[in-house]
Amino acid sequence: MNYSKTIDGLSDQAFWDVHFDKLDPKRHNNFIVMKVFDYGNWDDVLSVLGYYGKDRVRKCLINADYLQEHSIDLARWLLDVKPSDFKCFTKKQLHQTS
Repeated sequence: MNYSKTIDGLSDQAFWDVHFDKLDPKRHNNFIVMKVFDYGNWDDVLSVLGYYGKDRVRKCLINADYLQEHSIDLARWLLDVKPSDFKCFTKKQLHQTS
């Protein structure tokens, strides 16, 4: 299955390290959303939001074990969530050294 045909407008930019054509949008939804927010472009972000919807994307990102700082900032802006809502943000705060 060619994933870009499944999610309109999704490029393979974020998937440089995986076999892009082997991803299943339903089975790999968390992975796809996290990769797009970490490494995709603006059009990719809009594509996953359009495909999965804001609620599913929000849930995926909030429960992610790791996201880059810019991904958290973008998700906060687009999805109206607080930093403390993110599992990865909370874990990061617990592991900071003084």
